[in-house]
Amino acid sequence: MEGASAIDAMVGRVRQQFTGRGLRLAGAVDGHHDQARFTGELVAPGPGDQDAGVVDFDMLLTGVDAKRERVRGFLDQVPGV
Repeated sequence: MEGASAIDAMVGRVRQQFTGRGLRLAGAVDGHHDQARFTGELVAPGPGDQDAGVVDFDMLLTGVDAKRERVRGFLDQVPGV
């Protein structure tokens, strides 16, 4: 699986692993040619989307045809680790 469907599947797996929590973009997306980088946060349910303490840094890479997309993710902050 590759492209947008692979990215959707990855987000689905994250949502499944952290049931009841949401994902929030934490700042602007920075792009350059065929690359983009962004930071996300996992949020706990409740008033104001409370911070769940998980922060990740991701890179989105596209191929020459702009259809072959790939995401590389790194967990920057995880509670208790």
